Amino acid sequence: MSDDKKKNSVKSEKTKAKKSSITSSKSAKSKKNSKTKSAENAKESSEVFILPAIVDITTVSSLHRDLSKVVNAKKKKIILDSAVVEKITTPAVQVILALFKTLEENKVQYSVENMSENFKQCLEDIGFGKKIEEWVK
Repeated sequence: MSDDKKKNSVKSEKTKAKKSSITSSKSAKSKKNSKTKSAENAKESSEVFILPAIVDITTVSSLHRDLSKVVNAKKKKIILDSAVVEKITTPAVQVILALFKTLEENKVQYSVENMSENFKQCLEDIGFGKKIEEWVK
């Protein structure tokens, strides 16, 4: 092989190696970005709604309005956080039950998390104690 052919062959090999390195670097970045996007999508696909401390007839209209916004956000999962609930009455439970029915119809997952003792007791007092087990998923 002549010296010119050897030089061209060496240059060709170096170019191939460089392109391969760039491709694998792009592939690694792409995989990292897709993992990051998946994590972001998972966060974006669920929403936590924090129930107020007092959920009764005086707050049921605003609760309904706020929960309607949550439903319209088209999330894959809705989580009601009831950690701060001190009091919940029948009208508010009716709004929450209607929310759950709508979510089921739209095949949206839901759960109630961080149930305060007052929340549980209020639900039991108005006859919804057995529903608690269904809501905790």
